[in-house]
Amino acid sequence: MKKRPLICVVAADCSRDRTSCGTVNGIIRQAEVCGCDVAVLTSLCSFAPPGKSGHREQEKRIYDLILSPAFDGYIYCRSSSEMDQSLISSTEALLRSTNRFVMAADGSEGETFDYTRSDDSDSFKSIVDHLIEVHGYRRIFCLTGPKGQFQSEERLKGYLRSMREHGLPCVQENYSYGDFWKTSPAELAGRILSGELERPEAVACGNDIMAYTLIEELERAGIRVPEDIAVTGYDGIEYGERLHVILTGYRRDTFRLGADCMRRLYRFITGRSGRRVAGRGNGFIQGTSCGCSRCCGINGKQLRQERVSRRFSAEMKSSDMLYSLIAAEDRDDLFRRTDNYTYLIYRMRHLGIFLTEACLEGGELTFGCDTMLYPAYRKDAGRPAVTGGGYFPAYDISCMFSPGTGKPAAYYISPLHIGDRFFGVAALSFGKEQYGFDDCYRQFVSSLSLALDRIMLRERKSGTEVQSHTDSFTGLPDAGSLAGYIRSLETGKQYIMVCCEAGDLHQLYEKYGGSRTASMIRDLAERISQNLREEEFCCAFTAGSFGIVLESGLRAAELFEELRRTAPASQSAPLGFTFGEYAFYPESVSGGDGIWDIIGAAAAAPARTYRFRNTGTRALYERLSELRSEMERYPERQWNTEDICASLRISKSTLQKNYRSYFGRTVIDELIDFRMERAKRLLRETELSVAEIAAQCGYSTDSYFMKQFKKSFSVTPTEYRNTK
Repeated sequence: MKKRPLICVVAADCSRDRTSCGTVNGIIRQAEVCGCDVAVLTSLCSFAPPGKSGHREQEKRIYDLILSPAFDGYIYCRSSSEMDQSLISSTEALLRSTNRFVMAADGSEGETFDYTRSDDSDSFKSIVDHLIEVHGYRRIFCLTGPKGQFQSEERLKGYLRSMREHGLPCVQENYSYGDFWKTSPAELAGRILSGELERPEAVACGNDIMAYTLIEELERAGIRVPEDIAVTGYDGIEYGERLHVILTGYRRDTFRLGADCMRRLYRFITGRSGRRVAGRGNGFIQGTSCGCSRCCGINGKQLRQERVSRRFSAEMKSSDMLYSLIAAEDRDDLFRRTDNYTYLIYRMRHLGIFLTEACLEGGELTFGCDTMLYPAYRKDAGRPAVTGGGYFPAYDISCMFSPGTGKPAAYYISPLHIGDRFFGVAALSFGKEQYGFDDCYRQFVSSLSLALDRIMLRERKSGTEVQSHTDSFTGLPDAGSLAGYIRSLETGKQYIMVCCEAGDLHQLYEKYGGSRTASMIRDLAERISQNLREEEFCCAFTAGSFGIVLESGLRAAELFEELRRTAPASQSAPLGFTFGEYAFYPESVSGGDGIWDIIGAAAAAPARTYRFRNTGTRALYERLSELRSEMERYPERQWNTEDICASLRISKSTLQKNYRSYFGRTVIDELIDFRMERAKRLLRETELSVAEIAAQCGYSTDSYFMKQFKKSFSVTPTEYRNTK
C-alpha cells in the first residue's frame, strides 16, 4: 500500500482557549479530506508570558522532531502570543535546515517560507467603525501587537483606515504596539490612571487576551467598562467568563486559515487539489463591552461543549489521580492505574505513551530525534489498553500512530518530562472531531511525569548499596523512608498520619516563577522540621506535599498552629497549606500499597486549612482602603455592592465582614456619609438648588436626597443652608 503523506504541524500550546487551536483544527480536517496523516508537535505550556523556567525551556525539545525524515511537508503556526522570540528563532532555523516545503500560517512577504494569511485589516476596521458609527466615540485608542509582526500591522492598518475615513485624528499618540499578552494592557491602564495618557472614550485591542486584561486593570481601579471607557477585542476566543461584560470583537476564521494552508501544501507536494472543507464561520461579535445593551447569541453547541469540558475538569481536580499514580510500585502498576483515569480526557480517541530507553533501562534522561522509544501504553476509546512492542527511533513518527485504523489520523505529540529529565512523549488523538486539549490533559501528563520520576528515583536508589533516602528538593527523608519508620512504631498504639499540602501551587508557579515558589516550599519544610519533636517523623512525597506521623490529633492541631504562627510576615506570596489527618495502627499497614492507602486517606480528609491570612488580609485591606478613598472622592457615582465585588473579586459576605472590621461602618453607610458631607459643603459654599445638589451627590431624585439628609442631620437641606 502506498504510504500516506505525513504532515508536520509546528504549534505552541494547542489548548482550546488559544487561537492556534482553531488553525490546527482546520489543518487536520482538511488533511483528512486530502488523505494525509498529521503530527502536531506542541508544548503543554505557552512561552509568551514574561520570565523563564527550566521546565518551560526544556519543553522546547519536542521541536527537535522537526528534523525527522518521515515528514513530507510542514505547516508552521507562528504566534507571538504563544511563542517567545527564542522559540521562534530556533524553530525557524530547524525548519529551514530540513530543505523541505514549509507553509507558514499568517506569514508575511519577505519570509523564507511560503505563506497563507487572513486579512485582518477589514475585519478590525469593522470594529472601529462600530465604535464610531454606532456609539459616536471620537477619542479612540488602539493597542495592537508587537511592532513588525504581520497580524499587528494589519490590525493597526484597519484602525487607521477607519479613523481617516471618519475624519478623526490618526496621530501616533493615539495608538501603541503591545505584546498580545498581559503586560502591555497593564502598562496602558497605568498610563491612563496616572494621567500620562488622556483618557480615551474607547480602546480597540489587537486580541482578546489584551482586552480582558485591560478591563480587569481598569475596573480594579474603579473605571467602569463600558460606562467610563469602552473596550473591544479581537479573535473571539471567549474565555473571559469571570467578567461581567461580554467582549465585543471579531471572530477570526482561523479554521479556514488552517484548511487553506493544508490545501496549498497538499497541492505542492502531490500536484493534486483536495476538496475544500467548509469553514467554521467568522464575523463581528456584538458584546456589551463597547456600550451595546444587547449581545449576539451564543453558539449553543460550543456552550454545551464548554459546559461538559468544565465538568470533566472539575471531576479531574477532585479525583485522587495524583496520589494513585505516584503510589505505583513500578511502571506496569503505573499504567494499570493510569487506565482508570483516561476517561477524564475529554473527547479522547487514542492515547499512546512512549518511554525512552534510558527511562526503562537506565542512563541519561535526554531527548532528541535519535532517542529510542518504547510503546509502553496504548489506549483506544472503548477498547482495553495494550502495552508492549519493539523499540523505534523517535524520528519514526508513524510508529506513534495507532496501528490498523486504515484512515488518515492526527496526533498531538508532546513531551513527558520534569525539567531536563525526559521520560518520553505522549501522543493524543481525538479521532474525527478535533478539539484541542484542555487543563485535564495537562494535569494528566503532569501527574504521569511525577509518577515516572518517583519510580525512577526508587529504582536508582534500590540499585545502590547505600541508600540515603533523602529528598533532594527539601532535604527531608523521602517517601521510601516512611515504611521503615512505621515498622519501628509500637504496635497496638494509635498514631496520626498528617498529609500537609502547600496550596495553589499552579497559581504560585504562574505568578511568581519556579525559584521563588520553591523557596517558599523549602521554608515550609524547614519550619515543619524545626517544630517536630524527637520521636516524630516527616517525609516529602512530592514538591509541596509532606507526610507527618504524630502521636495524637491534639499534637496535629498544635503543630498546625505552630506553622501558622511562624509563617514569615514579610512573605509577599500567599503560600497556604492544608492538614489532612487519618488515624491508623502500625500493624494494620502492610506493604507499599498499605502505606499509600493511609496517605491517600489523610489527603482526602482535610481537617485544617491555612490561607496565609497575614498577607492576604493586608492585600485586601489595601484594596478596600483604595475603594474607600475612591468613594470619598467620587460619591456621586452609582456605587453598588455587585459592581464593587466584581471589581475586587470577592464575595458580598467577604466585603461586608472585612469592610466593617477595618473601618467600623458598612460600605453603604460610608457612602451615605460621604454623600452627606459633600451635600453640606455644597449647601454652604454654592447657590445650587437642592435638586442640583442631589444630582451631584449621586441621588436620582431630590425627594429621596432630602429624606436621607434629614435622617442624617435632623434638619432639611434648606434649613441647614439657612442656619449657615
